[in-house]
Amino acid sequence: MKKTLYDVFGVAPDATAAQIAAAYAQRQAAMADQPFDRNALIIAKEAYAVLSNPVKREMYDATLAAARQAKPAPQAAARKLSLDWRAGVALALIVGVGSGWWFSRAKVHALPAPSAAVQPEAIPAIPTESAQAPLAADLSSEDLFQQLAPSIVRINISSASGRPLGLGSGVVIAANTVITNCHVAEGGALLQVKSGEAAYAATLTLADSAHDLCRLDVPGLKAEPVTVGSSQNLRTGQKVVAIGAPKGLDLTISEGIVSSLRKVDDGTLIQTTAPVSPGSSGGGLFDLHGNLVGIVTFQVNNGQNLNFAAPAEWIDKMQSSQGNGIISKLTGPKTEPKTDVADPEARATAELPGRWSCHDTVLGTVYNVDFEPNGQMEMRKQGQTSQGRWRPVGDRIEIKPFNAPLIQVEYLKGDKLILYYGKGFRSVCTRQ
Repeated sequence: MKKTLYDVFGVAPDATAAQIAAAYAQRQAAMADQPFDRNALIIAKEAYAVLSNPVKREMYDATLAAARQAKPAPQAAARKLSLDWRAGVALALIVGVGSGWWFSRAKVHALPAPSAAVQPEAIPAIPTESAQAPLAADLSSEDLFQQLAPSIVRINISSASGRPLGLGSGVVIAANTVITNCHVAEGGALLQVKSGEAAYAATLTLADSAHDLCRLDVPGLKAEPVTVGSSQNLRTGQKVVAIGAPKGLDLTISEGIVSSLRKVDDGTLIQTTAPVSPGSSGGGLFDLHGNLVGIVTFQVNNGQNLNFAAPAEWIDKMQSSQGNGIISKLTGPKTEPKTDVADPEARATAELPGRWSCHDTVLGTVYNVDFEPNGQMEMRKQGQTSQGRWRPVGDRIEIKPFNAPLIQVEYLKGDKLILYYGKGFRSVCTRQ
């Protein structure tokens, strides 16, 4: 009977990935104690490359099953039995090349085919018995950018009259389909998706505000979708890259690590050091195999490089929902701990009045606000002046311009003020 790649390691066809990894390690150790055998080394390497990759292994198993069903004639069977180990290697190479073509279509990086001259450093490291077999080699930042950049878009938000209101990022996950944050997609009446030099009108088709994920339909969009992965395989300290359009700078890539995995009500938020800026919201967070593991969602403005991404598995769970959900609990207005002034109204009256210079963290605009002790306010922004009123409500402070939506004070202490406009829009102010 013809020997298979499973026979190389002496494992059964239903062996687990861990068993195959352990058998490969034993094979490597056994060869180290014997005279150098180049053919055996190549066979072991190719067998492991196929059997450790789920897609390649499935294709190889299908080939074996087809061969068994063919029931070759005795003479043909005899000829097949005469095949030596090199036939197994050839089969592994065919499987590897075929699956590599498939991976290039699916935008997943496959293990490279071996060259004729195998250098010692090209041999995979010997895994331990408890190690999980890697699906693919890590990609460089250059390769990741080249592979993923065509799938990252910029989203322009405008009012019904066409006045620009803001911008964000998005990720193509299927034909004519983009995922972004709801605080981006719901920021205006008109949405435009920019991919390369082309621009497309977009329509909001699903808003899962509780998870801050929105789905856009973009007819005619010519962009390859990414491979949606899972955050469940991430480890703290693992390298990741973020790609988006911070400050409108299309296709900006940044590197970092997973600095923490934060458990929340419906999964795990990804905390990362990959630098992001206003405009990055809705962009993609990727592992070094090019898999989408998260959607960049928010950053803590009063900290250092504290960035968060919604896990990619939430995309499959999306359903229409209102706000005040998981993301809103983390990004919505927070009540500042009480100071030595116990009464909120007295504290507001003591700390808020005065002139403040504010910076819009999304649009990048700078404007001034004057708060009067009698509850009146005046805002001067982009050459326009508007009036309104402010008042303490319970343990928070509300600001109501006469011609604009309600604003809440998210943070007020000393000479620092943070205003929350809703849907992730904030301004950081300093006293003048």
